[in-house]
Amino acid sequence: MAIPKEIVDWFRGIFEEVNRRLCEKMGNVPNTPETNFDLALIEHLTNYAAPRKFKSDWAIRIDTHYLGALRHLTIGKWPILAYSFSSRKKER
Repeated sequence: MAIPKEIVDWFRGIFEEVNRRLCEKMGNVPNTPETNFDLALIEHLTNYAAPRKFKSDWAIRIDTHYLGALRHLTIGKWPILAYSFSSRKKER
């Protein structure tokens, strides 16, 4: 099943916006701790946690979980950031 263009565009828009925000933050305050960028990404994605229905009968939400940084849970030297995309197309 192909993903409708409106959904692809929606995802791209979300990540373009957060990329702009994080780049602006990094440019304005280059010595910002890395954890702040992780948290800014999480904060941005939480705006899309409620399901959104599209004209193509798809409903999508973004679940985001921040599991570590600094002295929290890490794999190797990298903090864990998990996000998932849930979608459901209306069956006919």
